Amino acid sequence: MAGLKYQDYSFDIDTSMNQPKEQMNSFVIEEVKRPAINNAGVSAANKLKRISLVEKVIAVSILLFVVVVALGMIYIRTSINQMEHDISIVEKEITVNEKEITRLQQEKNELSKADRIKQIAEKLGLSINDDNLRKVK
Repeated sequence: MAGLKYQDYSFDIDTSMNQPKEQMNSFVIEEVKRPAINNAGVSAANKLKRISLVEKVIAVSILLFVVVVALGMIYIRTSINQMEHDISIVEKEITVNEKEITRLQQEKNELSKADRIKQIAEKLGLSINDDNLRKVK
């Protein structure tokens, strides 16, 4: 690619830059005219006067509806969390009770064995009459 040389281009040089400062100060700067600003702004009370009563009632109704729905959702979430907590407590109690039932059944089975009953009877000096014994299934 051929390199571009600065001789290939023409430059416009502003000659006003080379003028003495005295001549530059002689230019008249015109003041820019700005549009007038109305400082009498519309107050909030005036804005509310422009809104009709029906629009105000609708806006307040929507706001109240949103607040009621938000509070209802909070109440429902709280109730759900409380129920889940109660359920977990009941499940823990059920687990503890099931373990206790299993332990008591095992203890009952150990205490009601025929060999154990015979040993206790012999210690107390009782005799076993086989005619009076029945087997229970």
